[in-house]
Amino acid sequence: MAPLQALIETLSVELKVARGANDVLREQLAAAQAEAAELKGKSAANEAALEREAVDRRDLQQQVDLVRRERQAAQERVAQAQANLLDQQRRLLATEDLVTRLKHELNEMQRAKERRRWWQWR
Repeated sequence: MAPLQALIETLSVELKVARGANDVLREQLAAAQAEAAELKGKSAANEAALEREAVDRRDLQQQVDLVRRERQAAQERVAQAQANLLDQQRRLLATEDLVTRLKHELNEMQRAKERRRWWQWR
């Protein structure tokens, strides 16, 4: 019976060691599960922040696109206004040239009239 008793004691010691190792493994598992839950929470928070950033980026990009379109439209209006101003300046110069030419012609006509009168008095 002594060998049986020794076997039982050996198995009992091995069982205690296995139970101790099992307890350590359970503690490690619980710690790993807690860490995984913490990381899962952080991951969810990061994903939510990333989604908010993506939405914010899309909103900002839309605003940038709108401002670019408005700027382009404003530049087109400026170019059109400059073209209109140049046209008005050309018309003004043409009108001034016409007035100057007509004044010159009027002066010529008045001088011719005065010469005719002078010849008539002679």
